Parts: sequence; C-alpha cells; structure tokens
Amino acid sequence: ESPPAWNVVDACAGAGGKSLALADALRGKGRVYSYDTVPGKLQALKRRASRAGLRNIQAVAVTEGQEDETVKKFRRRAQAVLVDAPCSGWGVLRRNPDIKWRQTPDVLERMPRIQERLLAQYSELVAPDGLLTFGVCTFRKAETSDVVARFLESHPDFAPLAGGFLGPGPCDGFFVQSFRRKRASS
Repeated sequence: ESPPAWNVVDACAGAGGKSLALADALRGKGRVYSYDTVPGKLQALKRRASRAGLRNIQAVAVTEGQEDETVKKFRRRAQAVLVDAPCSGWGVLRRNPDIKWRQTPDVLERMPRIQERLLAQYSELVAPDGLLTFGVCTFRKAETSDVVARFLESHPDFAPLAGGFLGPGPCDGFFVQSFRRKRASS
C-alpha cells in the first residue's frame, strides 16, 4: 500500500535522523519540513538527504524564541508534527554520565518551559484530525508527564493517544506522548 502524501514537520530536527526516516517512510510522496535553530545541523541534514536520494525534505532554519514567524504560515496544514524537544538528557546517562555534572539547576528549571513553548507553538501546525508527537530522552516528571498535563489543560482541541516511558533497560530511557487534534465541531 502506498503511503499518504502528508505534510510532516520535524520541529527539532538536528542533523535529521528522524527527518530522513520520515521522508523514507513517505516514499517520495508528501514533504518533510525539518526545523532547527542550528544552521550547521541543517547543512548536515541536507548532505545526508542528498546522499540518500531523498528529495522530499525541506530544511528550514528558525530563530530560537521566534518560531511563531515560521510556524504561522503553515498553521493547521501538517498531518503529523514531531517535537523531539531539547531536554536534560537524563534518560541517556548511561552513555553520557557527565551530563549530571555539567547541568546547573537553572538548566533543569528552564527545560520544561522550553518544551512547553515548543509543544504549544508547533501544535499550531497540526491539521484537524492530525497527529502531534512529543518526545524527550529523559525520565524527569517535570519534563514529561507534567509538560503533557499542562499542554492538555491549555489545548482542549487535542486528545491524548498512546504514550509513556520507554526503558531504561537494554535501551536508554525515553518519554513519548502522541495527541490527535480534534475535528472542529459544526
């Protein structure tokens, strides 16, 4: 069966591993918009997409704190949006044990606010009946279930779907939560 021609947004694309997987899954149909605040990472994504022969990825540079400028023109047009948000990284301590020594208390305080802002801003791109997925590589309640609870309180047009913690165990620790934007009632 052929995949749908969706518009998909990878809101925190980095060097694009998830964007590449999404573009490949669409098999040339639709488009993946890969947003990030670091131009060097987007250049790496472009090189990787070219090597993979994926022509349905568009890398878009955004300015941190000014995502609204980019987001507003695509409001409610994406069938799927992925927000793999910046986080404390406590779910990958096994691979990066120095994280706990490099982070200051203000970073831990700031992370949930950043995640909430990104989730709220990029949720504006989700079309009615579209999917929104939030993910972080941490198990801190402040950055996971608390962020989800506050998002749902302030966004009654989204319903929670599957979600929860993955790992730790043979893999790192992650948190993922999906939502569906409700159709507008007539």
